[in-house]
This record gives sequence, C-alpha cells and structure tokens, in this order.
Amino acid sequence: MLTVELLLRSIKEWNEVRKAHPDVKADLREANLSGAILSGADLSGADLSSAKLNEAILSRAILSQAILRKADLSGAILSGADLSGADLNEAILSRAILSQAILREAILSGANLSEANLSNANLSGADLSGADLSVADLSGADLSGADLSRADFSEANLRKADLRKADLRKADLSVADLSGANLSGADLSGADLSGADLSRADFSEADLSRADFSEANLRKADLRKADLSVADLSGANLSNANLSGAILSKCVINKHAIRSGKIYGCDKGVNGIYCSETDSAALMKLTPRGNSMHSSNPEAIIENLKGARKLHNITLSFAGICLLIGILKPKEIKLPLFSDFTSDQSHYIILVVLAVFLSIGIMSVAESFMRSALEGTQYINNQDAAMKVGHFPWMLSKYENGFLPKVQSLIMRTLLIFHPIVYVVVLYMQTPYDVKPFLPVNAAKILNVDPTMIWGIWSVYVILLALCIRIGVLSHKFQKPILFDPLTEKDRKTDAEILNETLSNIAELLKVKTTTETAKTKANRP
Repeated sequence: MLTVELLLRSIKEWNEVRKAHPDVKADLREANLSGAILSGADLSGADLSSAKLNEAILSRAILSQAILRKADLSGAILSGADLSGADLNEAILSRAILSQAILREAILSGANLSEANLSNANLSGADLSGADLSVADLSGADLSGADLSRADFSEANLRKADLRKADLRKADLSVADLSGANLSGADLSGADLSGADLSRADFSEADLSRADFSEANLRKADLRKADLSVADLSGANLSNANLSGAILSKCVINKHAIRSGKIYGCDKGVNGIYCSETDSAALMKLTPRGNSMHSSNPEAIIENLKGARKLHNITLSFAGICLLIGILKPKEIKLPLFSDFTSDQSHYIILVVLAVFLSIGIMSVAESFMRSALEGTQYINNQDAAMKVGHFPWMLSKYENGFLPKVQSLIMRTLLIFHPIVYVVVLYMQTPYDVKPFLPVNAAKILNVDPTMIWGIWSVYVILLALCIRIGVLSHKFQKPILFDPLTEKDRKTDAEILNETLSNIAELLKVKTTTETAKTKANRP
C-alpha cells in the first residue's frame, strides 16, 4: 500500500493514503530515494532507517517520530521540515539544509551534521550527544535544554543561538562563533572553547568548571554567577566582561587576560583577578615557562626588591649631594674624583654629567632587578608568599589601599622616581638668568668644548629620564594587590600535615604487609 513507487509517483496520493490509513506505518527501510522530490510528503512515523536520501528535496515534509537511523541525508534539503521526535541516530546529514526545520526532542546522537545549515532551526530538547556539527551554521537556532555533550561544534556558527540550560559537557566549541548566544544555566564543564568568539554571550549561572577558554574572545560577555573553577582563561579577552558573583577558584589566567580592559565585578591584582562576592581568585599559571628564568619563590623576589631599593637609594644620594652643593655653594670641596673642586660653573657641569652617567648604569641594574621581581610576583599563588612580598618596605613596590594613601603614595613615588630632575635644577641655580648651562651653546662655551659633545650629554640625560619612566611603569604595576585564592588555601596542607599523612600511609602499608606475611606463614604450616 505505502510503497516507494507510490511515494515517487505522487506525493498527493501518498498523503491521501496516509490520511485514509493513519494506523498503517510506512516501511521504507534501505529505500533508495536519493535526489527524490518529496516536498510536503507525510512521512511521520515512517521507518527510513539506512535509507538513501542524499540530495533529496524534503522541504516542509512531515517526518515527526520517523525512524532515520543511519540514513544518508547528505546534501538533502529539509528546510521547514518537521522532524520533531525523529530518530536520526548516526544519520548522515553533512551539508544538509535544515534551516527553520523543527527538530524538537529529536535523537541525533552520533549524527554527522558537518557543514549543515541549521539556521533558525528548533532543536530544543534534542539529543545531539557525540554529534559532528563542525563548520555547521546554527545561527539563531534554538538548542535550549538539548543534550550536546561531547558534540563537535568546532568552527561552527552559533551566533545568537539559544543554548539555555543545554548540556555541553566536554563539547568541542573551539574557534566557534558564539557571539550574542544565550548560554545561561548551561553546563559547559570540561568544554573546549579555545579561540572561540564569545563576545556579548550570556553565560550567567552557567557551569564552566574545567572549561578551556584559552585565546577566546569574551569581550562584553555576561559571566555573572558562573562557575569558572579550574577553568583556563589564559590569553582570553575579558575586556568589559561581567564576572560579578563568578566562582574563580583554581582558575588559570595570564598577562593578556589581566591586561584586558575593565572587568566588571572583579578587582585586578598583580598576579590575577579577584571576585569579592565569592571570595575567589583566578591566578596566573602556577609555574613560569621553562625558559623564562623567572621564579615565584618569595625569597628570590624579595632579594630582587632589596637589590633594586639599594641601587635606587644610591642614585638618590647622588642627586641629594648635587642639590646640597647647589644650595650651599661651597668655595671648595674635597671629592674623590676632583682634587680641587671649586664653585666654578664648569665644575658644576662636570659633577652633574658624572652623576648622570653613574645614575644610568646603576638605575639600569635597578630596573632589571625590579622587572625580575615583578615577573616573579605574577606567579605567586599562596597567601604566605603574597604577604611577604606585599609588605616589603619600599615605596616603589608597596601597594596602598584607600584614596588618601594612594594619593600620598603617588606623590612620593613621583618624587622618588624622577629625582634626576634635580640635576637640571642645580645647573639652573648656579648661573645668571641670561646664561643657562643647560643650553648646549652656553654649556659648550663654559667648558670650552664642541657643542656636539653637549648634545651627546643631553642625549644621555634623556636616556636617564627614559629609565625613570620605565621604573615608574614597573612601580605602577606593583600598585595592585597580590592575590591568593582562599579556597585553595583551605585545601592547602602544611608541611607538618603532609609529613603526618605520609607517616600514616607508611604505617598502614607496614600493617598490611605484616598481616599478609602472617597469613602466608599460617598457610604454610603443616
């Protein structure tokens, strides 16, 4: 009655027979319908398992509750078709056109939908576990409540798709476009979202634990109350993202993510970001790169800061001595490099030039120490280390909290960092108003040298100021709290606890060994 011949001959007759005999099920297993025009055909409940429907035209066809297991629908046109509740387990739908199709609660587990067009399709409650949807177009599709666990969405277009409360556990969404998608309440634990475009996506209250967001674009994404524990955010763009109430415990982040624009709901630190609502922090990777020569050891960081502080204090002393001489204007001073230092203007210029050259060498080393300390601080991941480094007594590296302390710190740091300006002030103070030695022509006349040499000296002074700016930048980077994750600290065991646990395990093993040997001895007795 419901034969392949009838279906191919007349869709109208087929539909009339189906209407007249609603209880008769169409058995079209392994039928060859490739390239057939079946638009509007009523194939509801039909058994089309292993059927060949490649390149077939099934637009607006009714395939609800149909069995299409392992059917070949590659390149088929199913736009506007009703496949609600259909069984498409392991079916081949690559390059198929399913735009605006209804696939509510359909079974598509293990199906091949690579490069398929599912734009604006309704897949709510569907089972797509383990399905291949790579490079597929799912823009505007409704996937709410769908089972998408272990599905492959790599390079897929999911722009503005509805994925509310969808199960995306261990799904591959690498390099996929999810911009503007709604994933609120979805489960993406262990999912791969590396390199994906997640700008303006809604992840509110989603489970993102152990998810990989490396190099992903999360610009203006909504991550409120999301669980990001143990997630990887290294290289992610978090500018203007909202992480209010997000759980960040054991989450990994890197410099690129920290340096993103404003992150709402989080405070930026030297070594990560912190959410006060959940009292959790996402920290830099626990170990630096093998070739970086950086260390998160607090003792090494403090030694670097001590070295930088000592060298910086030496250059401050140079500036202080020059200023004191400039103010007191002594007739004669005994200095190690000057046998007869007088208040002669040429001697002042020589003294300043010498101080500038020495300061450049010393401040270069100080900058190197400070940079190494900052790099090491970025990898700090425990409370003890954070407290040791954070409370190191040096104005240039100490973080101040509160408006007034911050203003005071800024003023003091500016004065300490740009102290070489004193050298220009000293020269200005020592000469008449109409003859200023900081002008190359005048300085050349005073010292009786070529003006080119004076230009060279000024170039060196500019290098010194550039070093000051560099130290200022490093100091500014220290003006953030050094973070630690309270939850990780709760789980962290002390050395005594680790030793006690180890001894308990050894004692337990010895007890088991003794019991086993005793049992063997008893068994061997005659």
